[in-house]
Amino acid sequence: GNRLYDAMTVANHNLLFGFSSTMTNHLTTKVNKCVDEAYLDLEDGSLAILETKVWGFSSNRSLSAHKRNPDHKDWLSSPAFPGHGGLNEKGALNEEDLHIDPRLRAFVITGCGGGTSGVIGAFS
Repeated sequence: GNRLYDAMTVANHNLLFGFSSTMTNHLTTKVNKCVDEAYLDLEDGSLAILETKVWGFSSNRSLSAHKRNPDHKDWLSSPAFPGHGGLNEKGALNEEDLHIDPRLRAFVITGCGGGTSGVIGAFS
Protein backbone atom coordinates (compact mmCIF):
# COMPACT_ATOMS: atom_id res chain seq x y z
CA GLY A 1 0.00 0.00 0.00
CA ASN A 2 0.83 3.66 0.31
CA ARG A 3 1.99 4.93 3.72
CA LEU A 4 0.42 8.38 3.31
CA TYR A 5 -2.91 6.89 2.21
CA ASP A 6 -2.76 4.28 5.00
CA ALA A 7 -2.02 6.89 7.66
CA MET A 8 -4.84 9.16 6.51
CA THR A 9 -7.48 6.47 6.22
CA VAL A 10 -6.60 4.58 9.40
CA ALA A 11 -6.03 7.57 11.67
CA ASN A 12 -8.95 9.64 10.37
CA HIS A 13 -11.28 7.09 8.80
CA ASN A 14 -14.36 8.72 10.33
CA LEU A 15 -13.36 12.12 8.94
CA LEU A 16 -12.62 10.98 5.39
CA PHE A 17 -15.42 8.52 4.71
CA GLY A 18 -18.20 9.46 2.29
CA PHE A 19 -20.01 12.79 1.99
CA SER A 20 -18.68 15.62 4.14
CA SER A 21 -21.18 18.40 4.84
CA THR A 22 -18.38 20.48 6.41
CA MET A 23 -16.27 20.29 3.23
CA THR A 24 -19.30 20.94 1.00
CA ASN A 25 -20.32 23.99 3.04
CA HIS A 26 -16.74 25.30 3.03
CA LEU A 27 -16.46 24.95 -0.76
CA THR A 28 -19.87 26.54 -1.32
CA THR A 29 -19.01 29.48 0.93
CA LYS A 30 -15.61 30.00 -0.74
CA VAL A 31 -17.05 29.85 -4.29
CA ASN A 32 -19.90 32.24 -3.40
CA LYS A 33 -17.47 34.68 -1.76
CA CYS A 34 -15.23 34.69 -4.81
CA VAL A 35 -18.15 35.13 -7.22
CA ASP A 36 -19.52 38.03 -5.15
CA GLU A 37 -16.10 39.72 -4.93
CA ALA A 38 -15.42 39.25 -8.64
CA TYR A 39 -18.83 40.73 -9.50
CA LEU A 40 -18.35 43.74 -7.22
CA ASP A 41 -14.78 44.37 -8.45
CA LEU A 42 -15.61 43.55 -12.09
CA GLU A 43 -12.79 41.01 -11.90
CA ASP A 44 -12.45 37.95 -14.12
CA GLY A 45 -12.36 34.60 -12.39
CA SER A 46 -12.70 30.93 -13.13
CA LEU A 47 -13.76 27.69 -11.56
CA ALA A 48 -12.29 24.53 -13.07
CA ILE A 49 -12.11 20.82 -12.48
CA LEU A 50 -8.80 19.41 -13.71
CA GLU A 51 -7.89 15.75 -14.09
CA THR A 52 -4.68 13.81 -14.64
CA LYS A 53 -3.44 10.27 -14.05
CA VAL A 54 -0.95 9.61 -11.25
CA TRP A 55 0.62 6.15 -11.19
CA GLY A 56 2.51 4.44 -8.38
CA PHE A 57 0.86 6.14 -5.39
CA SER A 58 -1.82 3.55 -4.72
CA SER A 59 -2.24 -0.20 -4.94
CA ASN A 60 -5.19 -2.47 -5.50
CA ARG A 61 -5.57 -4.48 -2.32
CA SER A 62 -8.39 -6.53 -3.79
CA LEU A 63 -6.70 -7.70 -6.97
CA SER A 64 -8.33 -11.14 -6.85
CA ALA A 65 -11.79 -9.51 -6.67
CA HIS A 66 -10.84 -7.08 -9.45
CA LYS A 67 -9.81 -10.00 -11.68
CA ARG A 68 -13.28 -11.54 -11.29
CA ASN A 69 -14.87 -8.54 -13.01
CA PRO A 70 -15.97 -9.42 -16.55
CA ASP A 71 -14.11 -6.40 -18.00
CA HIS A 72 -10.84 -7.04 -16.12
CA LYS A 73 -8.94 -7.88 -19.33
CA ASP A 74 -9.91 -4.52 -20.85
CA TRP A 75 -8.71 -2.44 -17.84
CA LEU A 76 -5.30 -1.59 -19.29
CA SER A 77 -5.97 -1.94 -23.02
CA SER A 78 -9.25 -0.09 -23.63
CA PRO A 79 -9.39 3.74 -23.66
CA ALA A 80 -12.81 3.41 -22.01
CA PHE A 81 -11.18 2.36 -18.71
CA PRO A 82 -9.11 4.48 -16.28
CA GLY A 83 -6.25 1.96 -16.33
CA HIS A 84 -5.61 2.57 -20.03
CA GLY A 85 -2.08 3.79 -20.61
CA GLY A 86 -0.66 2.44 -17.35
CA LEU A 87 1.71 0.13 -19.16
CA ASN A 88 3.15 3.07 -21.10
CA GLU A 89 4.01 5.19 -18.05
CA LYS A 90 7.63 5.59 -16.92
CA GLY A 91 8.89 3.06 -14.40
CA ALA A 92 7.96 -0.54 -13.81
CA LEU A 93 4.70 -0.92 -11.90
CA ASN A 94 3.57 -4.18 -10.38
CA GLU A 95 0.17 -5.68 -11.11
CA GLU A 96 -1.41 -4.22 -7.96
CA ASP A 97 -0.28 -0.71 -8.94
CA LEU A 98 -1.57 -1.03 -12.51
CA HIS A 99 -5.07 -2.15 -11.58
CA ILE A 100 -6.19 0.98 -9.73
CA ASP A 101 -8.06 4.08 -10.83
CA PRO A 102 -5.13 6.56 -11.14
CA ARG A 103 -7.24 9.65 -11.83
CA LEU A 104 -6.50 12.65 -9.64
CA ARG A 105 -8.99 15.49 -9.83
CA ALA A 106 -8.49 19.04 -8.62
CA PHE A 107 -11.11 21.72 -8.02
CA VAL A 108 -9.41 25.08 -8.76
CA ILE A 109 -10.71 28.60 -8.06
CA THR A 110 -8.81 31.54 -9.58
CA GLY A 111 -9.30 35.29 -9.68
CA CYS A 112 -10.61 35.91 -6.16
CA GLY A 113 -8.35 38.80 -5.18
CA GLY A 114 -5.81 37.77 -7.83
CA GLY A 115 -4.06 34.47 -8.36
CA THR A 116 -5.22 31.03 -7.32
CA SER A 117 -7.63 31.17 -4.41
CA GLY A 118 -8.06 27.50 -3.75
CA VAL A 119 -7.09 24.02 -4.91
CA ILE A 120 -8.59 20.84 -3.57
CA GLY A 121 -7.49 17.50 -4.98
CA ALA A 122 -8.85 13.97 -4.62
CA PHE A 123 -8.24 10.54 -6.05
CA SER A 124 -11.21 8.81 -7.66
